[in-house]
Amino acid sequence: MLNRTKQPPIRELGTFKLPPYTIYRLDNNIPVILFSAGEQEVSKVDLVLKAGSWHQPAPMAASSVASLLTAGTSSHTSHQIASQTDFYGAHLVSSANRDTATVTAFSLNKYLDQMVALMEEVVKKATFPQEEIDNYLREQEHRLRVNEQRVDYLARTRFNSYLFGEQHPYGNFTKEEHFRNVEPETLRRFHANYYHAGNSYFLASGKLPAGLLPILNKHFGGGDWEGATVKQENHRIAGMAPGSYRIQKKDAVQSAIRMGKVLFTRTHPDYQAMKVVNTLFGGYFGSRLMKNIREDKGYTYGIHSSVQSMLHEGLFTIAAETGKEVTGKAIEEIFIELEKLQNDLVGAGELETVKSYLLGNVLKMVDGAFSAGDFFRTLYDAGLDEQYFYDFIDTIKNIKVTEIRDLAQKHLKKEDFIQIIAGS
Repeated sequence: MLNRTKQPPIRELGTFKLPPYTIYRLDNNIPVILFSAGEQEVSKVDLVLKAGSWHQPAPMAASSVASLLTAGTSSHTSHQIASQTDFYGAHLVSSANRDTATVTAFSLNKYLDQMVALMEEVVKKATFPQEEIDNYLREQEHRLRVNEQRVDYLARTRFNSYLFGEQHPYGNFTKEEHFRNVEPETLRRFHANYYHAGNSYFLASGKLPAGLLPILNKHFGGGDWEGATVKQENHRIAGMAPGSYRIQKKDAVQSAIRMGKVLFTRTHPDYQAMKVVNTLFGGYFGSRLMKNIREDKGYTYGIHSSVQSMLHEGLFTIAAETGKEVTGKAIEEIFIELEKLQNDLVGAGELETVKSYLLGNVLKMVDGAFSAGDFFRTLYDAGLDEQYFYDFIDTIKNIKVTEIRDLAQKHLKKEDFIQIIAGS
């Protein structure tokens, strides 16, 4: 019988294993990745397309197309699409990020054929009605006005813009004038150019039924949905010089801090080790930044750092919000902690705690078919395979304290940072 008065023993995590998967191709050569696991008769089907803002010809094109796929087709209105989805107790959602667009259907397996048919309709036959576009733009414009009052939003968007340049897909951000340029023809052209078989793949996860491949082939594997592989666009980074910049927000009681630099993607040989370095520095609740600036000094409720990878570029970021009277002191303490990381060797106990935390996170990343599928997607998009997963575990387990110091010296030089302070 379980004794809840006694703490379970702490033990080392055992074997790590990525759940098995298979890759097939539909009749028109679309890749299909299958992660089949679980006990519930539920499946998740992702259609992934190279149709993020990296590819868009005008601001808001990628996000608007993805958001408006379910706003009406040649056969059904947005209300009818939503009603049909609700009738099956399912979920159909589409979105776009910097690199890709995704159309996702969550469904009970007994209704999977119907939901994939609905997915086919919104992907192939979206019409982008003017009324729906107008409603969408009003909502987005209201959201922008609300966000522009928040110092954290100002710091985040301007930080990316200063790093990459405002014309770069990773640096641009929505402005009010962009709403005037979202027209049906622009959206239809982007949709025709990027939503097709040559620019997509499927990733399905859950307790997948035996008939899933025939279902996908029926709706997406035919000759009516073809297209050549999209040409890879190139975008030049044209950011600001390293230094400190201020974004004024009148009457703000807090300041938002963003600082960091353009780094590298997950395919770089130092990326995995830098994830360990970052976790120690500011990547979890027990990090050095949190212990010093939140717990010891009380300058902020939360502070964190991150190593992020998009498909084409990466970045290192430190983010916090502070009372405006202690913003300067918080920045001083950030750089004190950075110097310690670069000059002093990490204690064995502290490093073991970070390793245990990261290994626990690795287990969560592959706990169940949905999570494993989402994790594998990041690898597949970057042209990596499951060996990357096992290499990451080895890196966590075997990284040395000298490596951490050397990587901090190599990649986190203060003089390379752009620093944004948004506030009054």
